[in-house]
Amino acid sequence: MNASPLLKGRPISVCSLVLEGVSWSALSIRNPCLRSHARVLARMTSRDRGKAVFLLPSLARLAPIVELRTPLLTQVRREVLNTLPVLVRLGAHHRDWIRGPESWQPDLSLRPRDLLLSLIGHLLANYALPRFCGNAWLIDGPLVHIEREWYCHLGKGGSPRTFPGWIPKVSRRASHEFLSAPDHFRMREALRYGQAQAIVKDRDLSIAIAGSRIALDFHHDRLWLPLFGMWADSRRDPDEFFLVADYLWAKANEGGSFGIRLSGRNFPDLVRSAARFFEKLGESALPEELAGLAGCELSSSLRNRLLDRRFRRWDSLEGVKPYRSEKSGWRYEICEINNPTDLIAEGRDMAHCVGGYGWLCQSGRSSIFSLMSCKLAGGVLDREVTMEVARSSRRLVQARAWSNRLPHPVARRVILDWCQKNEIDPGVLQR
Repeated sequence: MNASPLLKGRPISVCSLVLEGVSWSALSIRNPCLRSHARVLARMTSRDRGKAVFLLPSLARLAPIVELRTPLLTQVRREVLNTLPVLVRLGAHHRDWIRGPESWQPDLSLRPRDLLLSLIGHLLANYALPRFCGNAWLIDGPLVHIEREWYCHLGKGGSPRTFPGWIPKVSRRASHEFLSAPDHFRMREALRYGQAQAIVKDRDLSIAIAGSRIALDFHHDRLWLPLFGMWADSRRDPDEFFLVADYLWAKANEGGSFGIRLSGRNFPDLVRSAARFFEKLGESALPEELAGLAGCELSSSLRNRLLDRRFRRWDSLEGVKPYRSEKSGWRYEICEINNPTDLIAEGRDMAHCVGGYGWLCQSGRSSIFSLMSCKLAGGVLDREVTMEVARSSRRLVQARAWSNRLPHPVARRVILDWCQKNEIDPGVLQR
């Protein structure tokens, strides 16, 4: 077989042959780790080669180097570190590469995860970034993800204050503290940590805040940032901070604009209001709903149970049936989001503000639906479009893809088909 332009001048490897579409069998690869990775690579590129063609040149540079120079594909099992999806994401960002993979000299004494992070840094960063930044490339989902764009921004010398696609304000101090976030954080958690640490100046509390229910709720920053300042001024018990934070989170998800009511209030007053709020919730709960929490007073476990009870689910839109369709080798599903946890996850993964729409759903004004898609050949469903339907008129009022972009044509046709089958006015899609 004549070598194609993808392989010309490069060592032949298993990954190279798979990317070329050369016929191969699993039995021909004796190394079980490499065999498993090769199967993944074949599924990712051969089932829909037309869509993957823009990735092939960059993958043809990356994958053989990782295979031949490191143990990441030959000795590290996918269950330990799934390397190939990371290489695909790096290939999708080939225009952001600062250096080529050919000049990478891997340090084989590093652990597998650190070895992969060193490749990411070599390709995309002019200087060493905090370790947690590399977690952006381990996030499953669409090839384009806002935290990966932030990584490229930082790698070129940018500041967290000027992250692309980011609206919440980040102070200079918060930007500085962001860089010292714990290694296991995602970048948005690190941003929340930086905001908290800049104000409260208590690392343990800031880490706890970044791991709490308010961590990714940037939609209500007009509420959280003043709260950080109020606690810092009073220096009360950190447990009281989370009591108040849970209370305000509940009120914000009930009424949307509650954050402006913090003006003129002090922290002890908020503690008393929070205690009354949770005591009232406890009085209305059934004994079996609080089983095992007797005597816990207002502990975090009791508050979580009460909030889960209050915000567990809201009613589905009547007459909407489960939807699934197949088009051009892809499977599409549309499901309704009926609880705040999934709603916040939708907003986080899609990089828009639907996570703050809980009060609209609780009040019966809106229903939120998520369009997800995957390849027919064993793919995992990814979020693609978020839709808002006005319940009273059954009219589609919003349909937005990642970062508030408009749906692509295929998704648009799927949504129109779903609207027709469920007697929903397509609204915004008719413009």
